[in-house]
Amino acid sequence: MIEALEATLETLWQDLERGAKDPRSPYWRPIVATTHPVRGPIASTVVVRTVDRGASTIEWHSDQRTAKVAALTVDPRAALTWYESRTRVQVRGEGVCVVHLRDDVARRAFQKLGPASRRLYAQEAHPGSALDRPEDVEVPEDARDFERLAFPRFALVRCRLHRLDRLTLSRDGQERAVFERSPAGWIGAWAAP
Repeated sequence: MIEALEATLETLWQDLERGAKDPRSPYWRPIVATTHPVRGPIASTVVVRTVDRGASTIEWHSDQRTAKVAALTVDPRAALTWYESRTRVQVRGEGVCVVHLRDDVARRAFQKLGPASRRLYAQEAHPGSALDRPEDVEVPEDARDFERLAFPRFALVRCRLHRLDRLTLSRDGQERAVFERSPAGWIGAWAAP
């Protein structure tokens, strides 16, 4: 029984790590849920950039002007959900996030981005703000301008997970394993689906 839980946890981390490397993986784009102080619950899709099993962290990038970053600066808790339709596996994670803005951690991540990705953060309009037409988004043409404008708007979010839940949905029977991070490592238990 313990061996099966350990194997489930190992598979879970392998799936999450694969998501940070493979854009075709269902673990590349989880849904992240946060709680905004005014708007309430907010869920959005993010792209996983880094998974660090040893630190129990997952990282993604965002524009610092988004509602999810605003929410995380007030309440750093987040829930993440992945779903792999081929195997009918749902993974949920819960953690506490740190938003890196204009610091060395953010700068290192920003410098790894290609020019097209960096340029996205240079747009004048705040994410989610009203536009008359989609083409009204203004981005500086001069590379020096978008570098100057983009980095202050860039955020790296590092979420340290403290709970993982893996649910396998099957007509033949469902199976759920829940893992909690402790000072001794991850402790798992089987749970009702």
